[in-house]
Amino acid sequence: MKKILLIIFLLFTFSSVSKLIAQNSPVWTREINSLPDSSYMFPVRTLNDANNNVLVLSTYKKTISPGVDTYKIYLRKFNAAGTIDWTVVYDNNGIGQPRGFDMVIDNIGNCYIAGGFMATQNFRPLLLKVSNGGSVLWQRDSTSEINTGTFDQIILNNNKLFLKAWSGIARFDLNGIEDWTTPLPAGRMAVDNSGQVIAAVYFGNPINIVRLDTSGAINFSAVSINAVRIATDADNSFYLLTDMPNYELVKFDSAGVFKWSKNNFPPHGGFGDIGFEVIVDNNNDVLLIGIAGFMYKFSSSGNLKWSKQIFDLDNYLIAAKITFSNLLAVAGTASGFGGYDLKTALFNLNGDEVWSGYYNSNNTQEFAVDLTIDNSGIYVIEDSISNTLLAKFASPFSSGTIDYNLICVTGVSYDSINPGLINVTVFNGNINHLNYPSVQIVSPAGDTISNVNNFVNFFAHGGNYYQTYTDTITVVGITDFSNYTFLISEGFGDTTVSIGWCAATAISEKTQNDFSIYPNPAFNFFIIKNNAFNKNYSIEIFSLQGNKVFASKLLNEPQNTIDVSGLASGLYFIRLYNNTTSHQFKLVKQ
Repeated sequence: MKKILLIIFLLFTFSSVSKLIAQNSPVWTREINSLPDSSYMFPVRTLNDANNNVLVLSTYKKTISPGVDTYKIYLRKFNAAGTIDWTVVYDNNGIGQPRGFDMVIDNIGNCYIAGGFMATQNFRPLLLKVSNGGSVLWQRDSTSEINTGTFDQIILNNNKLFLKAWSGIARFDLNGIEDWTTPLPAGRMAVDNSGQVIAAVYFGNPINIVRLDTSGAINFSAVSINAVRIATDADNSFYLLTDMPNYELVKFDSAGVFKWSKNNFPPHGGFGDIGFEVIVDNNNDVLLIGIAGFMYKFSSSGNLKWSKQIFDLDNYLIAAKITFSNLLAVAGTASGFGGYDLKTALFNLNGDEVWSGYYNSNNTQEFAVDLTIDNSGIYVIEDSISNTLLAKFASPFSSGTIDYNLICVTGVSYDSINPGLINVTVFNGNINHLNYPSVQIVSPAGDTISNVNNFVNFFAHGGNYYQTYTDTITVVGITDFSNYTFLISEGFGDTTVSIGWCAATAISEKTQNDFSIYPNPAFNFFIIKNNAFNKNYSIEIFSLQGNKVFASKLLNEPQNTIDVSGLASGLYFIRLYNNTTSHQFKLVKQ
């Protein structure tokens, strides 16, 4: 039996928040400790191999006496059910105090650990290879030009290992053979698609950004910001991000030409920020995560697409990755009732949080450090009272739950060749697909004027994906669809839902019956054009969490200006109402 579900956007009920897919406990957790030795085990990195196994790198640290510590490298491999496959405890036969700082995995499951020997005054670098079966295959403790410092960053690119130490940058092949070394003091590096290294050199050097070609020779240098995060895009452009003295994002193109800079961000604390990141998604958009409690998305040309609050993820370290369907995955630390708790979340292309996982194992300290994702679930490692804990959350990609508040229209246009056809572009902000979807347009008079027979023309509408529906339309020449209703159906019309315009799109003016609001997005104010003045309307503004942040009566005038300069950037819901009528809008505050 066909059932019709017509959802009216009663935004003040905040149904979109209540429908957020959430897991309040992991599928399983595993403590990684040094028992029977009770020394600390600090989490470093977690990664998946191609067979849904998860590897966890930890640092063993035991204080022998004040200022004297013992280090070991712990590497453990779990299968998807949480069973330990093997454990490697590497102490170099008690010599040198080895410590791991970073890790990568090749396509057959071999693991490469970047670290150092901590026993000497200036340390020594360490590169360690562990087979997929848990055997130590080889180690390297120096290069032709680097004998001091630790390898604290490793990148695997085109079957080459790129390593960074404070004393230089080196490249090895997968057999541990050195290709080249450049003794250039570096603080951060990235590797582009062509195998070139972009590196930020240490403070005080007049040249603080360089690029090395595939032979290790410098082919570009510039005086720029002290980049503590670096990302590259599909075009081999590179992005530099700093937090001192303030946040700033700088772009250079692949030729090394400066393109743009962004620095209009909220300030952080006076000691810098250890928990933020810059990454590039599959659309070549640039994402800043954990910038004083916010996320920002820029196009490659530097246009701000949106800024959103990251809420309670930004209390410590931030781990961020682009995962399936171009979703942004973030692991962070939430402020809990008795301390800090683990939280991880997925965000769609509009910056909406569409899934979250939460874990509280104690009432003191739980700092998320890293995450990894495969098709069986999401794994997060945390520092739980100076001990490594691995938590696995069930895969959210097969839940089947659809929140229709995350589905919206981004554009409508007549076909350029056949005016009897209309193109409606719809964004599905959910993780999951819509099956057998169709779209209809209903006029303000209540007549269905597009896709009258509700034909399905797609097998599915992917999650986190924009899709254009082309259907027949019975009325030509419409130039403004803002007062029209859009219906989306799933499963050959079994469920029909009203959807609105996407709030994150830059609609210059949004009209609804008696009112228009603009500009949207807004900066310090927005204007309400009141075509129904003398009807005693009031206004309420709600945050995404449902908190009322503004309330007032509208002046009985054709135009009201609303000051929102005191509101944080993000998505808000506006309700205009009197005793008989209510109108709802979405507003993006920049």
